[in-house]
Amino acid sequence: MKTQSQTSKDYFKSLNVLHGMLLMAQIAFLLAAYFFTDRAVVNNDELDAVFRYLIPVMVLAGIAGSNLLFKKQLAKLVEMTALKAKLTGYLSSLVVKYAILEIPAMMAIVAYFITANYLYLWMAMVVLVVFILDRPSMGRAIADLQLSLSERQKVENPNEVIAEVNVR
Repeated sequence: MKTQSQTSKDYFKSLNVLHGMLLMAQIAFLLAAYFFTDRAVVNNDELDAVFRYLIPVMVLAGIAGSNLLFKKQLAKLVEMTALKAKLTGYLSSLVVKYAILEIPAMMAIVAYFITANYLYLWMAMVVLVVFILDRPSMGRAIADLQLSLSERQKVENPNEVIAEVNVR
């Protein structure tokens, strides 16, 4: 596999594009479920009873689990010495964190679509708010990775090559 170098500007731009696309997918799915659910026809009490317990547990587990796993992965990244390795690992950690957050949001939206219970729509929106607040930034990456002064200066320089990504 070939690798391509990324400048600091490109690296954080790609992080934000990734975050934005995942966010837009969730919002589009939520809006589609909202507008295509016929609330007068849906009556699925058995599934609603199951979802009433399953969805809140999934939402809480998704939020807590994504943060715990992310912190565990960050602990390994902080110990690394190479900046490129840290930032490559940081990208991977964020992808995993976002995927774990996205699962309960999508499940809550599906539960709403099946049952037309607004509780699940609100739970999906809670996850979306958490997702929005977890937007990647240069400052957050510097703090998360506990970068040294020299590493921080490299990351803050928009033209500095700081990461490598695999390309096909």
